[in-house]
Amino acid sequence: MADDQTVGSFIIDIKSKEVLFTWDATDQIDIKDSNMEMGWSITGDGRTFETDWDYFHLDSIDKMQDGSYLTSGRHTSTIYKMSPKDGSILWRLGGNKSDFTLKPGLNLSSQHHVRVRGEDENGMTISLLNNANDEHHQTALSSSGLVLRIGMDTMHVTLVHRYYSPQGLLADREDSLTEHILDDSHMVFETKLEDPTGYWYRNWKVNLTTAPATSPVVYALSEVTGGPTVWYVSWNGAIQVHLWRIYASQEQWDGYQFVGNFEKVGFETRIESEEYFAWTIIEAVDGAGRALRNSSVSVTTFTRDLDLIEQQNIL
Repeated sequence: MADDQTVGSFIIDIKSKEVLFTWDATDQIDIKDSNMEMGWSITGDGRTFETDWDYFHLDSIDKMQDGSYLTSGRHTSTIYKMSPKDGSILWRLGGNKSDFTLKPGLNLSSQHHVRVRGEDENGMTISLLNNANDEHHQTALSSSGLVLRIGMDTMHVTLVHRYYSPQGLLADREDSLTEHILDDSHMVFETKLEDPTGYWYRNWKVNLTTAPATSPVVYALSEVTGGPTVWYVSWNGAIQVHLWRIYASQEQWDGYQFVGNFEKVGFETRIESEEYFAWTIIEAVDGAGRALRNSSVSVTTFTRDLDLIEQQNIL
C-alpha cells in the first residue's frame, strides 16, 4: 500500500487524510469466537470505556494482490481474509471456525505479525510469530516463527519452516518474525527485553545507513603535561563506523603522525596512548576501510595540572 497507512481498522490516504476503508470487528466476528473471558486483566470487564472488553484484538494487517486484507485476531487465534469492498470475511485460518485443515501438531495461538510472503494461482505463503501464549492459554512449550503454505486448491495448510526460540522464550504478547534466507532454516538472531514492563511490537531487518549532519567528536585528556593521553571518541547518529583512526601531534604546527586504528566500542570509545599528544584529529572509518568523515578541527588535550595552575592564578 504505497499511499495508504494502516491504523487499527482504518485505511487512510496519507496525503489527503481521506478514510478509504473502515472495519469494525463487531460487524463480522461473533463474540463467541473469542478465547478470552470478560473480566480478565488483559481483556477488560466491559463496564466502562477504559475497561472495554477486548474480545478480538486486531494486531496485524497486510494487503493481498487482489486488494483483500489479511488480518490477524490475537484473541480469536485466527487469521482472516477480508473483503476490501464491505469488510466481510472471505475465509478463516485457525480458531474454532477454520476453513482449512492443518496437519496434526500445527496450530495457531495468540499469533502476531502475519505477513504475505508470496501468492500464486494455487495459494499463498505467509509468515507469522506464533506466540502460543496469552497469559491464560499456553499451547506450546515456547513461541516460534512459522512460515506456512496455504493451499487454496486443497484448503490445506502445510508447514514450510518453523523457527523455535533457542532459549525457549514464551512471548505472551506482541513480537514478530523476520525471515532472512540462509542455507538452512535455523534461527540466527533473537532479541528480548529484560524489563517485563517493556513492549517490543515489531522488528524489521533493513539496510539502514545514516549521514549525520555533525562531525565526529573527540575529547582528549592527560593527567599531566607530557603524560599518557586518553581520547574519548563518539559520533552521534553514525552506525557505519567500524574503526577510529587517530592522527596526533606534539605541537600544533609540527605535523601530525598516524597513531593507529582503534575498534569502535559502544557509543563512546575510550582510547589510550602512552605518549603525550597536545593536538589530535580523528577519522571515522567503515568496515571496508573507507574514511567516512573526520573531526576537521584539531583538538587540544586537556591536562589536569595546567587546569589546576590556571585555577590557582585566578584565585
